[in-house]
Amino acid sequence: FALNQGIKNAYSHPKAWAKMMKAGHSGFVSDDAARMIDRDILFDGQFAGPRQQAGVDYIDRFGPLSQREESFGSFLGKVPGVTQSERGYTTMSNKYRADLWDGTVRGWLPKELRGQRFESLDELIQATGRSKEDFTRLANWYNITTGRGNIGTFLKSNNKWLNAAFFAPRFTVSLFEAPLTGAYYGIRGSNAIRKAVARDMVGFVGGSMALMFGLDQLPGVEVETDWRSADFGKARYGNLRWDVLGGYAPIISFVGRQLTNESKNS
Repeated sequence: FALNQGIKNAYSHPKAWAKMMKAGHSGFVSDDAARMIDRDILFDGQFAGPRQQAGVDYIDRFGPLSQREESFGSFLGKVPGVTQSERGYTTMSNKYRADLWDGTVRGWLPKELRGQRFESLDELIQATGRSKEDFTRLANWYNITTGRGNIGTFLKSNNKWLNAAFFAPRFTVSLFEAPLTGAYYGIRGSNAIRKAVARDMVGFVGGSMALMFGLDQLPGVEVETDWRSADFGKARYGNLRWDVLGGYAPIISFVGRQLTNESKNS
């Protein structure tokens, strides 16, 4: 999650990304720690109520299988490490989405109110002067950029079948939805939403390019920068490969080959 779904906001929100990593480790090691983090997200946090009302996704690891992004069959739960991995992954993603939304909303508040707890979205609307649409659009943006693409009500209720046929279907949808939503919010969103979206998009593009250049300077590491190659955007060290672009490398490579009508052998 951290280097895939979570990488798109990492450059513009490094503190939230670091806290997410810590939460994921704690959730992996201890069920009690995961429950404490869940409680803070759902009940005890500064914006727990308003965040849920705005629509920030929360994955209930005890809930129906159809809600989850990546299904772990019940028989796999008995395999050592699988339950811990699912718990750490879920804790990590929930914490990240909550902190991204909270951090941006906190910045909308007057300085004297940034430590105050808010019980409802209406209270936040009054305190910030923002519209309800601003808060719901912000929630939708962070859902999408952390891999929770919108697949419709019917498909959501049958997500377990999609998971069986496609790995992480909501993440796949989010890869196409994020740039389209970003462009739409850039045109039709309020100033606050445009700034939030621009910060993330510029941070992701700039950060990814800098990371590709930096990795390419390391001994033994190769980074493909030719978008006609199937390995575009991937860092390679021996037999290990990592998509530095958080899932976008294959899409950009496909577009590059179609536009140039050329390809480069990997």
